[in-house]
Amino acid sequence: MCECEIREVWRDPNTFAIDADALLEAAKTSDIVMVTSPNNPTGDLIDPDLVRRLLTETEALVLLDEAYIEFSGDGASLVSWVADYPRLMILRTFSKAFALAGMRCGYLIADTAIIDVLAAIRQIYSVDVIVQAVAVAALKNRALMQPVIDDIVRERAKLAKALAKLPGARVWESGANFVLLRIDDAATIRARLRDEHSVLVRDFSYAKGLSNCLRITVGTAEENETLLSSLKQILGA
Repeated sequence: MCECEIREVWRDPNTFAIDADALLEAAKTSDIVMVTSPNNPTGDLIDPDLVRRLLTETEALVLLDEAYIEFSGDGASLVSWVADYPRLMILRTFSKAFALAGMRCGYLIADTAIIDVLAAIRQIYSVDVIVQAVAVAALKNRALMQPVIDDIVRERAKLAKALAKLPGARVWESGANFVLLRIDDAATIRARLRDEHSVLVRDFSYAKGLSNCLRITVGTAEENETLLSSLKQILGA
């Protein structure tokens, strides 16, 4: 949209690990580096040492998307680094842990110099006053969401363990509110879950490096059990 040159640094096709050397090399001649933690759809957290290297070995702005960070546990966020690293920007959203996707609102934590520049060029009327009021109230009362987040984290562990036991399945450790599953003929499985069991999951097979991968959002215990039972029926497990 902004007619900028984009350089993509691909992850390891088997482990989905970031190629640190390739990322650093690309960052040395880039203006902004965008990384995610946890990543979507793999769910993995970025190595803090890699972020530190990006900040100390390059001159690029580093934008760290922490949209799902509330599901990652204490100490996972790098928001405390902003005070020491003025080129670090942390992106957050109300669409995930706060369950306020309909607000279409997010926020940035960064050095005041960066905020001032962004404020000067942002779209006017981008966030209305009612949304701003709800956002502030949500932040002030974020502790109310913690029991829900804790439940999702517990269910995520149970779901990942159960999915890994399915024949031919591979599951990656996740710090988000979803689990990535690789299984043969994923597109057909996804369609049968939808058509025969009214269970919806996201098929990422169209994306490079994610063949036969399904992203499964963690639901309630009952919803997760329905998913697992449906998968077992489809797979004859």
